[in-house]
Amino acid sequence: ERYGTDHRETLAARANLFMAQEKQGRYEEGLRGRLALIEDQQRVLGARHADETARAHNMIGLDSLMLGRFREAEAQFRQALATWAGIDGVSDEERIGPLGNLAIALQLQGDYVHAEDALRETLAIDRKTYPADSEWLNQDRGYLGNLLRLQHRYSEAVDELRAALAAVAGSTRPRCTGSRT
Repeated sequence: ERYGTDHRETLAARANLFMAQEKQGRYEEGLRGRLALIEDQQRVLGARHADETARAHNMIGLDSLMLGRFREAEAQFRQALATWAGIDGVSDEERIGPLGNLAIALQLQGDYVHAEDALRETLAIDRKTYPADSEWLNQDRGYLGNLLRLQHRYSEAVDELRAALAAVAGSTRPRCTGSRT
């Protein structure tokens, strides 16, 4: 009421509401809200806040993923990545979330080859961004180990999983909380 429906703070508050719904497992509601929100964001904020549009596409993809709509999720993650690619000066770190999520969507569709490509690109960014004992990096290594297992590449899978476990086993770093959405 204070700022009006088209104010950036109002749009952010709406996004937070949808996040709360998603945390409660109410993905259908979150998805409906986010689809309406992204239209408002694009209309109100336009290209000058493309980062918010990229994040919105990623969140829509996550809702779709949780609802078992893997092709829709894939399309949203690809749109998030395309939006990030169109922003000058954006760091690779911004791409980690949608890129890793794309790998999951592809894996769930049985497209292991392209899932592995996306996951290996995610890991390349992880390695530039995080220390070797990072939980985020080694979580993604665990995902790669599972993906290799699904491809019956058991020796590679075991090697990747063992290396990831060894990297975090002796870590004194605090555990990661939240998500890299």
